[in-house]
Amino acid sequence: MLSKVISRGFAANEKTLKARIKSVTSIGKITKAMKMVAAAKMRAELARLVAGGKFGHQLASNWFKGDDIARKNLPEFNAESRTLIVPFTSDRGLCGGVNSGIIRETKSIIGRRRDKFAIFSVGDKGTLALIRPYPDLLYKSITNVLTPVSFATASAIAYNLEQAAKDKGCDRIELIYNEFKNVVTSKIVRKELMLRQGFRNGHYKSVNEVEEPDFPLATEIYYELYLASNVYHAMLNNASSEQSARMSAMEGASKNCSEMIGKLNLDYNRVRQSKITSELCEIISGAEAL
Repeated sequence: MLSKVISRGFAANEKTLKARIKSVTSIGKITKAMKMVAAAKMRAELARLVAGGKFGHQLASNWFKGDDIARKNLPEFNAESRTLIVPFTSDRGLCGGVNSGIIRETKSIIGRRRDKFAIFSVGDKGTLALIRPYPDLLYKSITNVLTPVSFATASAIAYNLEQAAKDKGCDRIELIYNEFKNVVTSKIVRKELMLRQGFRNGHYKSVNEVEEPDFPLATEIYYELYLASNVYHAMLNNASSEQSARMSAMEGASKNCSEMIGKLNLDYNRVRQSKITSELCEIISGAEAL
């Protein structure tokens, strides 16, 4: 009497598990290398943030804060003011929630008042996320920004922001970016900026009282510094937050790979042991039959 052969599939399972262990190990090596690269880039970005992140971005606020004459002539914004929103995101992914947080903040600001906003996106991830829900509001975008960020690049972006605000009839510019706090923490910041005419009014009234020479030229120079330095500050903070988030994300991915490899090795050993036990049982059964 021929006994029916039962196929248990041990070899197939063993081969599949071995292939998975190999692939997860390779992924773990990649994520570990990416973590080391992100850590090196983060140190460089932090050095740039410390060296130039504070340059000029508080110039106008500190100046007007201590000047009653200028403060009285600054523009007042309300719910009816039209705003150019500038979300700063990265051009690359794998950096945790730094991009999704900016996108959510942008959507929450706009809400249902679409006629009061226009969008100028800086960064590929923000552009791709906002072009579908807001095709009518996304006026322009800048992607593939050269890194590391320089003040010249920030100045060029600031010039385009001013032109876009004029073209869309906006009363102010609002920057949305991640402010670097520490290696594991960043905070979403919204920074309102005046347009040139509002800055002129405050600066003109201030310097005109003390008869500062060449104040018309000084006003234009100060405004360009005010706008460019705030854009530069936002981009440096966002770059540092991006690299720190990528480092944390890759560290988490590497940890997950290690845990997965441990579970796969356990499953592989179980399958292998079951195969050995089955073969031993068959040998013993054959010996007893003889």
